[in-house]
Amino acid sequence: MTVLMRVIALLIGYCLGMITFGYIFGLINHVDLRKEGSGNIGSTNTLRVLGNGYGFLTLFCDCMKVIVAGIIVFFLFREKTGDHIHLLLLYAGAGAVLGHNYPAIMKFQGGKGIACTVGILLMCFPECFIPAFIVFMGAAFITRYISVASLTGIVSVLVSAIIMGQMGWLHFNPADLPEAYIILAILTVMAYWKHRSNIVRLIHGEENRFSFHHKEKGEE
Repeated sequence: MTVLMRVIALLIGYCLGMITFGYIFGLINHVDLRKEGSGNIGSTNTLRVLGNGYGFLTLFCDCMKVIVAGIIVFFLFREKTGDHIHLLLLYAGAGAVLGHNYPAIMKFQGGKGIACTVGILLMCFPECFIPAFIVFMGAAFITRYISVASLTGIVSVLVSAIIMGQMGWLHFNPADLPEAYIILAILTVMAYWKHRSNIVRLIHGEENRFSFHHKEKGEE
């Protein structure tokens, strides 16, 4: 598998990642999400500003753009890469997160990538979905901070992927696992960087707890 294939997969993911569904749904409702709520165009701020329906629709669409990128990459390179295709799918997913977080068409002001990471989890690491879901829901239920749930959830993806990969439970070619771990680690660091304002508010006790019924500061 060549460097060029990796770059192409990243670019395909990036282009699809730049489709900012939260912003689009906001425009449909004559709302600029960049000027409402937390000012973020991701699924959580969409939910808080536009309601549950649009929030969950944005979450679904942000997951799906990762999977669509993966489907395109799969059909482009499946015959040329064999069982290395799983790593290329991860590159496509990582590109989608980059496009979502830093969309060139939005002056690089995007979301925080958690919904896209769910898409990566479903596409590349389905074995890790249940542990990550349990950690996310547990943190959300205990703290009622979606930022805490998101950050603990993404760490659990990295940890469970490493554990399951070393035990031979993942579909990746074993030779590709170190590279896959590095990509996941980079995505984890990026998530923490994008949530840095949330982390500061948590430290100072100023982060608002999540509610389906009130607009609050903070999330994606």
